[in-house]
Amino acid sequence: MKKNKRLKIPVWPIIRFEVIPLLIKAYLSQYWSWWGRYEIKFIKKFLDIHNAKYASVTVSGTMALEAALYALGIKSGDEVIVPAYTWISTATCVAKIGAVPVFVDVDPDTYCISPEKIEEAITDKTKCIIPVHLYSSMADMESIIEIAQKYNLKVIEDCAHAHGAIYKNKPAGTIADIGAFSFQQSKLLTSGEGGICITNNYDIAKKIDRFIHIGCSIYSKSHEKDYIMPYNKCNINEFQAAILSNQCDYLLKETIKREQNAVYLENLLKDIEVIKPQKASNGTERRSFYNFAFTVDIGKLKQPVSVHNLIHDLNEEGLPAQNGYGALVYNYILWNVDKNLYIKKDDTGAKKISDEIITFPHTLLLADKKTIRAAAQIIKKVVTKYL
Repeated sequence: MKKNKRLKIPVWPIIRFEVIPLLIKAYLSQYWSWWGRYEIKFIKKFLDIHNAKYASVTVSGTMALEAALYALGIKSGDEVIVPAYTWISTATCVAKIGAVPVFVDVDPDTYCISPEKIEEAITDKTKCIIPVHLYSSMADMESIIEIAQKYNLKVIEDCAHAHGAIYKNKPAGTIADIGAFSFQQSKLLTSGEGGICITNNYDIAKKIDRFIHIGCSIYSKSHEKDYIMPYNKCNINEFQAAILSNQCDYLLKETIKREQNAVYLENLLKDIEVIKPQKASNGTERRSFYNFAFTVDIGKLKQPVSVHNLIHDLNEEGLPAQNGYGALVYNYILWNVDKNLYIKKDDTGAKKISDEIITFPHTLLLADKKTIRAAAQIIKKVVTKYL
């Protein structure tokens, strides 16, 4: 296949020169860490966007999840239910503190953790659930919270892909006990690396803050101690905070544009029967697209063929595409947890998604309509080749 010119898709992160004076001010202030001017400003903006009361910023989304587990008192030997299809950090943070990740299947339409499979996996050792809002769909939080209340379990929302999303009038991260977000390079808000925990619970907020700030908390003047696990020193610096604060000013506009373009692209692809776009959970009011994703019914294509043939051809045509995470968590090349230290339940649905999914970067959805139409034409050309 002849390689065409790559589609003109916005490069991420978007460079905004208005940030440079902020970085200079931060530098000249000689106050670069520990709740500086820009960090406090960013926290206030992020809390306002997500309608939450408390937040603590840390070095990564992975560390945000670990801080959340600590704050909820999860300890060695406890079982934590996670989806079989997600980025490995959702589960490695559990294993790192000595708890046991219990992998369950996901919903075939949303790709998010299945509430039914959660309930089947609960034992007397289960203490927490970590639903992941994946790509562009929020998990079925209403059902998950009902299960958690029934069995007296804690819930942490993994919101690495869900900045600004809303479910049943509640922003992502505010439905469970804690919401954990990522600011890694590819995320919808980014400082290269970074993460944040948000909560509406004052006592939880203090514990998270102390975990991140080596025992200190902006929410408490006292220095009460606990012995669940040693604290960390993993706060961000003022330069990261200045960048994030500026990006907050554009998040809503960008989120709306991605959502509108996703609907447009999906409509352009609706006549291709083998393509099944990711669906939003019932009750979703605003979708935050980290990826545009769909599965392809490989069984209806000319054989032998795999989703990797399609992805190769899409890339050759100038449209960046990937196979999502490429594998289930415990089959991923970076997963290094001993088989005796995690529990694997049914993963039939997750395996099918992993084998058939194609994902496109969120920057595609920031392009103009002409580019969206060109992307749709490339997808049609590649897929119909195999029909």
